[in-house]
Amino acid sequence: LKRCRHCGRNEDAPNNSVMKQLLGLFLLVVFTSGLLKPLPLRRDVLDVERKHDLMIGSDESGTGCIAGPVVAVSCCILDVNSYVPLNIVQDSKKLILKQCHEVYSHVKLHPNVYQYTVATRSNTEIDQQTVRACIHDAFSESIAALAQVIPSNRTVYSVVDGHKSPSFTEFVSRPWKRADSLVYTVALASCLARAIHDDLTNDSCIIDNGYPTLRHLQALHDHG
Repeated sequence: LKRCRHCGRNEDAPNNSVMKQLLGLFLLVVFTSGLLKPLPLRRDVLDVERKHDLMIGSDESGTGCIAGPVVAVSCCILDVNSYVPLNIVQDSKKLILKQCHEVYSHVKLHPNVYQYTVATRSNTEIDQQTVRACIHDAFSESIAALAQVIPSNRTVYSVVDGHKSPSFTEFVSRPWKRADSLVYTVALASCLARAIHDDLTNDSCIIDNGYPTLRHLQALHDHG
């Protein structure tokens, strides 16, 4: 192998920057083409160990925005033995927006398989409180609403993505960091929350869904 006299690197060795670009392109193709394996439904928090029938997964969208509402979604699978996992269900941050809307459409078309509830907090409520307080209240509302529509003869267990979760006397609710990458129902909630947040912000003509992009920051600078 020939060595470069300036840096000593093997001239015949592959260029690291080229390899990184190729790896990035491969990952992009994998994520956007739905080739990832379905996210496994974590059995360690289901009825096998915990003796509960259904698991409610909850996630939010909009807490990183500087305009518009926050959205909390809770969902569960009514029959974990007969449903077919969707290949594209992952943490919504790993998906393109179109894929989140595809998941949302699928869930709405199968009410016998999925149940979900939505709670939102407006920008006015966020200004009066804090975004964290608002999303915590929204989680409480969406989880409680979903628990009410589940038949009383079925017990539930709730998992919320993040460091904190609401408390309930009727069932256990626990926080789980990165649950949207580990628990299928939380990943579902993540996809639904992002799609619903997109619909709400588009209806309100909010630039870039309220996220602090350069275009949005420039509009704030120009117009206040």
